[in-house]
This record gives sequence, structure tokens and C-alpha cells, in this order.
Amino acid sequence: MQSELERILREHFVSFKQTDETEALFTTILTNLNEDMQQKIQAGATKEQALAESLTNIDELDDLLASIANRNEGKEFDSRQLNRFYDRFFATKLVQSIKCDVSQLNQIIIDYRSATIIVSDSPDDQLIINEYMNHDRPSLYAQKQQDGDKVKIEQKARGGAFAFMRIRVEILVPQKFTGFIFLNSHSGNVLISQLVGAYILEVSSTSGSILTHNLELTQIHLQAKSGSLKNGFLTAEQIVLNSASGSVSLQHGTGVSVAGMISVTAKSGNVELTHLTANEINAESHSGSLSGSQLHADKFNFLAKSGNINAEQLSGTGRFVSTSGNIHLDFKTVTTDLTLSSTSGSIHTTIPADSQCLINTYSSSGNTALPYATRIDPTHNRRQKIGQLGDQPTYTLNAHSNSGNIRIKITDQ
Repeated sequence: MQSELERILREHFVSFKQTDETEALFTTILTNLNEDMQQKIQAGATKEQALAESLTNIDELDDLLASIANRNEGKEFDSRQLNRFYDRFFATKLVQSIKCDVSQLNQIIIDYRSATIIVSDSPDDQLIINEYMNHDRPSLYAQKQQDGDKVKIEQKARGGAFAFMRIRVEILVPQKFTGFIFLNSHSGNVLISQLVGAYILEVSSTSGSILTHNLELTQIHLQAKSGSLKNGFLTAEQIVLNSASGSVSLQHGTGVSVAGMISVTAKSGNVELTHLTANEINAESHSGSLSGSQLHADKFNFLAKSGNINAEQLSGTGRFVSTSGNIHLDFKTVTTDLTLSSTSGSIHTTIPADSQCLINTYSSSGNTALPYATRIDPTHNRRQKIGQLGDQPTYTLNAHSNSGNIRIKITDQ
């Protein structure tokens, strides 16, 4: 019966592009539906009856998926539609509403042990936290504690024996807030959209994915210990994304100000970056590949400890290092000295056709190919090649591989 439930649910997803967001939604719905079926069976229903009753409102899922598809194309997404879906599909009802005047607050700390959390902008000047449950359990309500300019909203009790509890938390943040928000989720996905303000947002998830879209804040820090990070259209002075176990993707990110920085780390998973602009872009993967497209930075720092680095349409300079993997880069512009290093892998890079630079390469065991117009210094051995492109070099390109080929070419060569 579990396979039948999964098959029926998957039919509603198959027409839409598979993304981290839709897969997180699929897993959440499948888990909740299975729990709902088990609860009905325990109450005396047959497996067939439980399946039919649990899928009563599934047709509403199609409209929600269509909205998510629009959102992924950069169109505005109504996060409240997701709230309404949970209310009807999982029979959740509002059980508690917490409101805080943020005019005197500098720190907002929110901590939930078990809930799906949806964050968006507030329609007024108050912080509003609405809690929805399919079974009203006051012991699972969050408690509010305020001390001076700091307020803490904490769900202290665990789910315990309430195996079939489904809890959704809606957090509405006013634009006028100018302090620090720390949101911690122990178990459950976190979805954040349409936030604008001059405040710092830090989100941590122990078990669950973090999905964000259209955030324009002072600083954005997101960390998932077990789950993926999928982000789109983020703007801040600092954007920091970390995943201990899961992939990380960022599409359309801007690090504003002279010192704008974007930093992305995945300890176990791939990193995918597209359409980013910042003074500094840092990316690191301990076990996985790094890929990028249309990246603009004064300084790049890319490190793949076990995986490949592949990036195209790059503008800027910096350092690209792979401990165990290949490096493949395509530059539109190179501003200052560029360093490429692979301990065990090949290096292929393309630089602009009008490049004027010094080239310094070394390959312990592999072949080296340089642009045809390079004037090579004949005094060095086969492993090291030093040359020059153009009459007035503006930067130096360093490429080093312990075990692999090196190929440097100019555009259209």
C-alpha cells in the first residue's frame, strides 16, 4: 500500500520539473500521508479506505506545483498558497498566534523541535508567528520569553507519543525590523520567501532542507546539517551557505557593497552556482563537484577536495584548487593573477582572445599545450613551460598539476 500511495503521489509531480524544492515537498507529503493512513487504519479503516480518504484533496496539489514552477522561473510565488494547501490537505488548524512589537527589539530567536516552517514578510509592523496543528496539543506550543531587546520563541516539548502530529509554523517578519534573527529547526523543512529588510538572518536546520527565494537583507547565513540548500535571488552584503550532508545551489545572488561576499560550502554534496556577482566568491566541496556559470567576482576562491571544478563565463580572477579531480574553466575576462592547481587531475582553461599575460605551467606527469601565439622560454625543461602572450602582459596565469595534462587556449582557438 505504501508503494501504491507513492505511485499515485508521483503522478502529480511527473509533469513538473524535478527540483530540490519539489522533491522536498514530495517527501514531506508522502511521509505525512503515510502517517495519516496508518492513523486511519488504527481507527478501524481498511487499507483501501485509508488510502482513499487520505488522498481526498490531492487534486489541489497540481495548482501548488504550477505555482512552484512559476517561482523557479523567477516569477512571484505566493507562499500563503502553500499554507492554505497544508491547512486543507493535512487538516491543520490555527492553534496559537504569537505577536511581537519589533520597534524595541534587536534580537529575535526562534527554536522549533519539530515543524514545517514557512517564513515570509509581515503585512504589518509586528512579528507574527502562527502555529497550525492537525491535533491541538498545547504541550507542543512554543513559549515566548522577552528580556529587554531580546525575544525568544521556543518549542520546548518534543513530539513524543504524538506520532501522527503535523505541525506547520508560519513566521511573518516586518520590513521595519533592523536587528538579528536566528531561526533553528531541529526536524523539518524550512521555506523562506519574499523578505526585504535591513537585518541579519541566520537559519540552521538539523534535519531538513532549507529553500529560499527572493531575499534582500543585510546578511544571510544558512546552515543545514542533514539536508540540501536550494536558493534563488538572494541579495545581501554577505551570503553564507553551508551544508554538512547535502547539495547546495544558488541561482541569482548578489553580494552588495564594496566588500560583498558570497561563500558556499558542502562537506558532502555538490555545489552549483549560477548568475552570481560579488567582490569575493568562495566555494568549497569536501566530497563532490563544484560547477558554476556566469560568475563575476574580483576574487574567486574555489576548492574541491574530492571532485571536479567546472565553470564557464567567468569574469575576475583568483585561485581554483582541486585535490582529486579535473579543473575546466572558461573566462570572459581575467583581471589579475590567476592560479589553477590540481593534485591529481587535468587542467583545461580558456582565456579571452585578446589576453596579454605571462604563463607559468608545471606538470609532473602529463602533457602541456599552450596557445599557438605563446612565446615560450626555451631554457626550461619539458615539465615546466614559461611563456608570454602579447607584448604588454597585465597578469600571470599559473597552472600546476602533479598528475594530469594542462591545456590553455584562447577563445575560438
